[in-house]
Amino acid sequence: MVDFNDEQQRKCYRHTTSHVLAQAVKRLWPDTKLAIGPAIEDGFYYDFDREETFTADDLKTIEAEMKKIVKENIPLERFELSRTEAIDFMEKLGESYKVANQRSSYGCSYIIL
Repeated sequence: MVDFNDEQQRKCYRHTTSHVLAQAVKRLWPDTKLAIGPAIEDGFYYDFDREETFTADDLKTIEAEMKKIVKENIPLERFELSRTEAIDFMEKLGESYKVANQRSSYGCSYIIL
């Protein structure tokens, strides 16, 4: 259980949720490019680059896919890479925004499935 009174746990939960959102969008629309998805004071967000804008129906579909991902109980793995390794990793995934904006060495294994 996450203790939302604990700022660190709250941030970790929101950060992880942004990764689940990104994974759901990539499963549904694989050509979508990922930009940034930080935890913020009141939640989280993710910037995506795709030809079409998301519709209200798309958001419902994304939410349903996120629920499926959570039920899959995919193990989370925190790993660290050097900046060079992180850039190479994201280049191999075709994530050009992640390469251009690579500032941290945090990753989760489930985002690459």
